[in-house]
Amino acid sequence: MTAKMRYDELYNKKDIKTFEDIAKLLDKLDKEKWILDELKKEIMGLRRGEVKKEDTHRRARIARHFTENCQLMISKLLRYDRDKKIDRTMNKLIKIQGNGEQILRENPIMQTKPPIDVLKWDSLPNRYALNLKGVKELRKGWGLHTKPLSEMGLSVTMAFMPRNHVQLFHYHPQSEHSLNLGAEIQGDYRDKGFEKTFKIKNEEVAYFEPETIHRLENPNVSINKNISVKSGEAILKWKADYYDEEIREGYGGVLKAHETKKDGNHSVKTHNIKDKHYSYQLEILKIKNGGQVDFLDESALYMYVVDGALKVTTSDKTLRCRENDIIVVDPEIRFTLTSYSKSRIYRVIQQ
Repeated sequence: MTAKMRYDELYNKKDIKTFEDIAKLLDKLDKEKWILDELKKEIMGLRRGEVKKEDTHRRARIARHFTENCQLMISKLLRYDRDKKIDRTMNKLIKIQGNGEQILRENPIMQTKPPIDVLKWDSLPNRYALNLKGVKELRKGWGLHTKPLSEMGLSVTMAFMPRNHVQLFHYHPQSEHSLNLGAEIQGDYRDKGFEKTFKIKNEEVAYFEPETIHRLENPNVSINKNISVKSGEAILKWKADYYDEEIREGYGGVLKAHETKKDGNHSVKTHNIKDKHYSYQLEILKIKNGGQVDFLDESALYMYVVDGALKVTTSDKTLRCRENDIIVVDPEIRFTLTSYSKSRIYRVIQQ
């Protein structure tokens, strides 16, 4: 079924020199988009513990054929003066891109086997957000649940901003909270036509009010890692501000209020996130080299290893994990984390 599609090859920027090139390639994508419906049917029929990472990656490769080509053509389309023809083409590209993005939001937690498992980082498919210059920003994500699509509940998105990278300005009807896990970065937002900025230090949370046009910038020479919790509605109603025409109120800043508790060989930093859109806690658990922490939670746990190396032990199983892996634990499972080095663990406690 997919052999007729050259989905493993993305169009080169050199292929897109004129509007006629864009129209030709858009027509090709439009004729191929039926495959996205077939892939969605596959995803909706998945059963946890029976999903192979190779199949997840296959679906993602096909989806990126659509999403990356659409983003590339949109960036080229913005060179032209805006008219009805340009708007129609832009809307078609945005729609096809959106259908492809949904496939890329297949929940990799479906690959894990209950009641406790470690989801290896290479099991999560790559997806990419392109800025207006066509520079790729790696994204990975997972649902904080065991449904087939991440958007079917709260989910986590990891962004790896390249050095000296500037994201697209965008907005959505929900607030946004992004935890910086690296060197200082910058938040930008627009308020009544004026662009404003603020700095976000390591382990600080950037906050943007609903409908605020905003973006993040990484001015550093190293890749920045940041992480956001998103609702399904925030994902589905995400919009890019391509034309810089929106004049609206906006606000962004840093949520500095947090609490840190120390207990022998570990500490916990907590950010409380609560507004009319979200209610959860972000925890950063820091474990010293050789330290142990015992767990028994009433709710499922999805624990992201920010850095370090650890052992996960239950009464009958031992698992190992390292930076970027995800520890997935069903409710009421007793286990112990033992750190082989200084380690940081990120988790979301839903309220």
